[in-house]
Parts: sequence; structure tokens; C-alpha cells
Amino acid sequence: MTRTGSPAARKDASASTEARERIRCAVVNPIPGVLGHFEHELRTVLSAAGATSVVVRAGAPIEGLSAVRKVGVTLGTVVGRLALRAEASGTLVLWPAFGYLDALTWIARARRTPVLLLVHDVQPLRPQLGYSRTARRLFAWAVHRSRVQPVCLTTAAADELRSLTGVTPIVVPHPVARPAPTPTELPDRTRRPVRVLGQHKTAREVSSLHAIATGLGGACALEIKGRGWGEVSGWDVDSRFLSDEEFDSAIATSGCLVLPYARFYQSGVAVRALEHGVPVVARRHPHLEELFGASWPGFVEDEDWPAAVRRALSLSRTSILQRREHVIDVVVRSWSAVLEKTLR
Repeated sequence: MTRTGSPAARKDASASTEARERIRCAVVNPIPGVLGHFEHELRTVLSAAGATSVVVRAGAPIEGLSAVRKVGVTLGTVVGRLALRAEASGTLVLWPAFGYLDALTWIARARRTPVLLLVHDVQPLRPQLGYSRTARRLFAWAVHRSRVQPVCLTTAAADELRSLTGVTPIVVPHPVARPAPTPTELPDRTRRPVRVLGQHKTAREVSSLHAIATGLGGACALEIKGRGWGEVSGWDVDSRFLSDEEFDSAIATSGCLVLPYARFYQSGVAVRALEHGVPVVARRHPHLEELFGASWPGFVEDEDWPAAVRRALSLSRTSILQRREHVIDVVVRSWSAVLEKTLR
């Protein structure tokens, strides 16, 4: 048996560390303004999994561009990707800038190193460039003939991607990180606002918000923050765009967050709530069960949204942060296994 601290033990530990550090990931984020926090979460998990990462640019950011302007920057983006020379064990692309057609732009890079392409919205709620039937066929062709490998963050997304394209993706959990400590002492959870955060989308169930406002009867402040929202009875609506700093602060200072979604693949808002020890209220969903557990009190039962809010507000931050630590351990081990299998 090798004693801890002996020269042999130190040599074994050094060899193990060097083996892990041989995995070097080039991270490409085409929408840094939107996925800045996700990029931070992912790089934190990569580091904990024993990999190093470097953010590289491969064409101009495409966030905020119309479909017409996005087509206009396509050539420059494709050329940037063809010219990408970052030395790495693999390339992680955080968003398919051109939908399923994005896989075609990474074939040349995939000749030198595996490319993991994260597909968040398998079938977007609104029509978008690159999600047609032809695009899906070209995606399947590119994946089957190169080392471009799609990655989904939930089994629900993976199952739908397989159904739409015939391609079986890698499934790995959404990254989770620990935020910096908050220096401000927060009031008791029951005296903090109940909030809905994020841009208005057609998948939002406004009827659930009406039910909460009616059922709570003014017992706590109800706030909605995000672009595109109109008036909602009983709620104070701030329809401004929130910077990432404002968004993070709004999460951290909430009593609980309501996720009034009819359909989603994964919830980045729920992940950030878990990071801060803030409970969420939502319909039962596989991703939320992965984050908070199958017996989570914030799940809505029998359409009783006000009761779920009351249960959520009674939860301690300590218990949620304990759950966060468990989830981080699962996430890191999962990403470590994927890196070993695909990039080693």
C-alpha cells in the first residue's frame, strides 16, 4: 500500500492531475450577452471536472440580429470557424447560431478535434432560421459524417431531437455553479417579493398568475420583470430588459420564483434559483426534479398555484443549498465522464 504523502503517492497524484489537465476545451459562445452566465457555469464545471478551458471567437456574435442580418454575417462566421486554430482536445459550442445548419459550419474543425454542439431548444417556440425539415436532414448528414456531436441538457430534449433528426445526442446535465456570497443581509423569505423573471413568451401561462394573485390576496408583493409583458392583474410589471447583473440580483432577493411555463426543455432560471438557494414554483417537470428532487414542495398539485407558493416560501435556504451541493456533485461527475469519453 502506498502511504499518503510518500514520494510514490505524490507521483501518482501528479500523474493523475497531468492526465486530467490534458483535456483542454475551446469554448465558443456566439451569443455572449445572453449566455454569459451559462458560459461561467460551464467553465466552472469543466474546471471542477479536471479540464482547462479557453474562450475563443469564431465569427461575430449573432445575438440580436434579424434573420436577414444573420444571413449577412454567415459568410464571415463560417470563414472564422474554418480558420479557427485554437489548440484543444475538443471544441464546445454553446449555441447553434444557425440552428441545425450550424453543424455544417463545424465539419472542417471536427477533422482536427471533436466538436460538441449544445442544442438547447430542439424545436423553438417561434419560427427561426435553420430548423426546417431540410435543415434537420443536413444536420443528420453532418453528424453522421464527422466528429460533430450534438449535446442536450435533458432527456426530454434528447428524445425530441432523436425523433426529429434520427440522431442520438449526448445527454449531460445543465451546469450548476456557486455564486459569489451576497454581502447584504436579506429579509425573511415571506417578506420578499414573489417574482416571474424573463421575457414574455407564448408558452407562459398567464392564468396561473391570475390564480396566484387571487389566492394570495395581497399577502406578499407580486412582481414580473422582463421584456414583452403587458399588464397582469395583481402583479407589478416591469417590462424593461434586465442586464445580467440585474437579473441575478432579482433572483437572489426573491422570496420564490414562479415558472408559469406550459412547455420547456430545461430552465436556466431554475438553475440560477438553485444556485442562490431560492425556491421555484412550477408544474412538475423532469429537469426540475433533477434540480430540486421528485418530492419538491414547490410543484403545483391539482392546479393549486397559491398553495405551492405558500409551501415554497416556508422552505429554508439552507436545505436548498444542501440540495445544490448534491446536484453540483452529480453534474461534475457527469461532465467528467463525457469529457473522458469524447475528448480523451
